[in-house]
Amino acid sequence: MKNYEIMLLINSDLSDAEIQKVLDKFKANLKKAKGEITFEDVWGRRDLAYPINKLTQGFYVVFQFNYDSTLIQKFNQDLLLDKDIFRFLISIPPKGFENVAYAEDVEEERKRRVTKKDERKKISQAKDEKNKEKIKIKSERYEKKMIRQIEHEIYKEKEIGISVPVKKTLSVEEPIEEKKPIKEKLVPVEKPVVIKKPSETKLNKSTSVDDKFDEKLNQIIGSDLDI
Repeated sequence: MKNYEIMLLINSDLSDAEIQKVLDKFKANLKKAKGEITFEDVWGRRDLAYPINKLTQGFYVVFQFNYDSTLIQKFNQDLLLDKDIFRFLISIPPKGFENVAYAEDVEEERKRRVTKKDERKKISQAKDEKNKEKIKIKSERYEKKMIRQIEHEIYKEKEIGISVPVKKTLSVEEPIEEKKPIKEKLVPVEKPVVIKKPSETKLNKSTSVDDKFDEKLNQIIGSDLDI
């Protein structure tokens, strides 16, 4: 006798009573061959990975049983002739394998995921608290530095009499004012008035004209006297 494990995929269109008849028939065939069922786990109706005979669901059942290894080939052929069993898989479990029901396994997996989620949440909260503590320490150091600077400036004003302006630190919320360039006013420049002097050539011309006029006038007067 050898230990085997089999998974049956039964037609899900059958009613619960018809599925029970298929299972009873399977158990009866095992007993006829002097087989012994050691573990049974009913998974129930579950979605298929791909459609089989236009069906998208199947009824899953897992058995572990002891069976004569010389008769396992005939047992396999009998299952192939059963029209209500769509698929089946026979395997040999490894040594030291512990049987766990599917429902229990799912519950354990769910608990494991919940505990992991809680652990991740606790780690995240611890990191947040650590970051807050760091920010608090930095802010306290900054405040102490500013207080020391102000006290130093006050000491200078009192003891030495030198007033040194405290450097203004810009906060995150305070916007930086941009300095606009100062436009210089242009003063209009008065042009100097240039007084033009008459040139010597023009003066010479005017004097020569007057002399000629006097000579002509004298000639006319002299001619009148001779008459």
